[in-house]
Amino acid sequence: MCICKVGYANVINKEKDKMEENTKSITIVEEYCTYQQKSQLIAFLLEFFFWLFAFGHYYAGRIIFATVKMSVMLIIPCLVKCFKLLTKDSQNNTNTLSIRGFTEKDGTLQVNRMMHQNFEQDTGFRCSEMLYTAYSISCALWIIIDLIIFGFNGYNDGNNMPLYNW
Repeated sequence: MCICKVGYANVINKEKDKMEENTKSITIVEEYCTYQQKSQLIAFLLEFFFWLFAFGHYYAGRIIFATVKMSVMLIIPCLVKCFKLLTKDSQNNTNTLSIRGFTEKDGTLQVNRMMHQNFEQDTGFRCSEMLYTAYSISCALWIIIDLIIFGFNGYNDGNNMPLYNW
């Protein structure tokens, strides 16, 4: 082995397939100081400032993990918000009942909906608010743990090579 320049690493026991005259053989290739490592500092700063988009993971070549993280942090809340707006509009457009009086105004009586609305008004408790709070706390913990792992250089890049230490 050789001592590499700063930011380069040795790749040893890299297997390559060769086809020679209808026979398949595996050769072991040792490459010294040819792999340029990704910087831990750049990955950490990208993840610190752009945690919502998981740019630190994209920079390190961890594409699948970055896509999952970005979808959990960004796409799922947007879909939930759009669904909430759609259901809120559909509830506001129907004037079929009064909230407290259990009276029928312009259509059929919807007892289940009234019971749900009365429960929310009487207790001030909404299941969706509780789920959103749990979701927010778990995302915040994920971000903090992710930054700690980047800070201690616990992640490898997409080629399973360690990041270059800061």
